[in-house]
Amino acid sequence: MIVDEVGTSPVYTNLKDEVVGVKEGQAIYQAYDFEDYKLKVNRYIENHRDHLAIHKLRNNIPLTASDYESLERIFTGELGTVEDYQREFKDTPFGLLVRKVAKLEYDAAMAAFSAFISDQSLTQGQIVFVPSITLHRTVTLRMYPN
Repeated sequence: MIVDEVGTSPVYTNLKDEVVGVKEGQAIYQAYDFEDYKLKVNRYIENHRDHLAIHKLRNNIPLTASDYESLERIFTGELGTVEDYQREFKDTPFGLLVRKVAKLEYDAAMAAFSAFISDQSLTQGQIVFVPSITLHRTVTLRMYPN
């Protein structure tokens, strides 16, 4: 029933919804999975820390083209679409996204800082400061472009 705001007579309707098909026992197509895409990506990265590409990024090891393709397939094929990825993460490279979520392993960070300290002319205060950053476990190094 629809009632006009000015209080005129109600209009009655009788709409019927036609069933066009029934499928039982089959999984719903992925496009109809309404779970938050960003949550799915974060959960996937956390639950698959030993996936080869994710493991490499957590340990500051360069990705191969194959590793990058596997991340692309996961983020824009298995977990959602290219549009989902762009909507949530804009133009963030896959590797950088993984590094933001999974973080760099402490030993890998210390190795990178050790190499950095060896290659630089740092003061004693700077040498003490650099490793202290890793204590917060929120370090994201961009040693490699992927």
